[in-house]
Amino acid sequence: MRKQTPPTVGRLILYAGPALPMSMLLMPPIFYIPPFYATEMNISMTAIGFIFFLARFWDALIDPLIGSMSDQTRSRWGRRKPWIALGSLPLLVATYFLLQPPPKVTSTYLMITIFVFYLAWTMVQIPYLSWGAELSTDYRTRNRVVGYRETGTLIGILVATGVPTLVFFGREPSIREILLVFVITVSILLPITVFMALKSVPDQAADIPQKISLNNAFKSLVSNKPLMQFIASTFLMWLGVYILNASIIFILEKLLNFSGLDFLKMVFLQFLIGTLVTPVIVKLANRFGKHQVLAGAAILTAASCCALSFARPSQPTDVVLFFVAIGFFITPIWVLPTALVADLVDLGALLGGGKKEGLYMALYNLALKLAVAASVGIALPLMSRLGFDPSQALTVSGQHALTLVGLYLPAILLAIGSVLMFRYPLDAKTHAQIVSDLATIRVPTSTDSMVSSE
Repeated sequence: MRKQTPPTVGRLILYAGPALPMSMLLMPPIFYIPPFYATEMNISMTAIGFIFFLARFWDALIDPLIGSMSDQTRSRWGRRKPWIALGSLPLLVATYFLLQPPPKVTSTYLMITIFVFYLAWTMVQIPYLSWGAELSTDYRTRNRVVGYRETGTLIGILVATGVPTLVFFGREPSIREILLVFVITVSILLPITVFMALKSVPDQAADIPQKISLNNAFKSLVSNKPLMQFIASTFLMWLGVYILNASIIFILEKLLNFSGLDFLKMVFLQFLIGTLVTPVIVKLANRFGKHQVLAGAAILTAASCCALSFARPSQPTDVVLFFVAIGFFITPIWVLPTALVADLVDLGALLGGGKKEGLYMALYNLALKLAVAASVGIALPLMSRLGFDPSQALTVSGQHALTLVGLYLPAILLAIGSVLMFRYPLDAKTHAQIVSDLATIRVPTSTDSMVSSE
């Protein structure tokens, strides 16, 4: 294994650049596209729900495919850069047609555009994350890499919430107008940041040879017990976080008597805090270990959920304190997992599966997306069954439903995920030994030859 030069601060900033517009593109499918197509495009809610279900399934299906294909790519520019370059233009085109459709469209139009959007998104996102895992083999340097990238992600979310507020200050815009702001902003930022990253940041794995069979790659995944433990732990953490996200607006509006505008202010505060504390999280991870900081963050997030159940209605201080705490404690769950994935790739290589950064990142993203899908399917029906009806005045059973499902259930899931992560075996010392062992052997990666079927 050849020695790598640690990335400079300048290169880390340039690598983190595309995370800003990419994170902005996370917002429309979650918050804006469903109501936009329902209210302004007059497509039925049933059709929209079915299309989004199929789109999420498609999104999860193509992750490992794109990850594996990028692992096998051979080019003079490396494994990841061609995918990012070729995927960026279709992503911009799909974004425009999805967010700015003609005046009259059908559900078929929505299905086609969102499927193309998710395909282009994955063509950029999975190779981009995998590229970051290859910038260094050092345990602590990887913390810096993800710290810079996820700072870019958090800044992108701040821009996504802040720019429309500034542009439409003093008036209530239509959803189409808000989405146009997204299109213009991303169309400017994505080409610039991608070009600068591709031009200035090297693909560290560009010249590493590879010859690995599919059979050996599969065996290395199955035998990589820390990988399975990591996937189970982070799935539970994200499931808890997304159940909280699916419930929090109901908790604020129905249980604590706050408005939707107050909710947006609190979300902005949360991500502002997260952006500011990311360098602190990287330092803590370097000192105590990534998995220890991640496990501690999950426990503290669980405790914050329980604490909110004691918040007093119409008391801003209680809600502000909760979102400040969440800004501190959820941020490691955003920042640290992909750095752990990079370490697990090295263990997989030592087990004979080759350097499969793309496949490993895709597996983690698959777990995350399953958590997103499961959270809505669990939270909303369960709250309804326990007596919560958002269209009616809040009853005692509705209060209990919001508290149990929206706060205590996420706390339980986060706590279980934390216990699994505390028991995670791959620390800095163990990883250093893995890297040392890899240096003594010729480890296959994904750029030498076509994968054999033996």
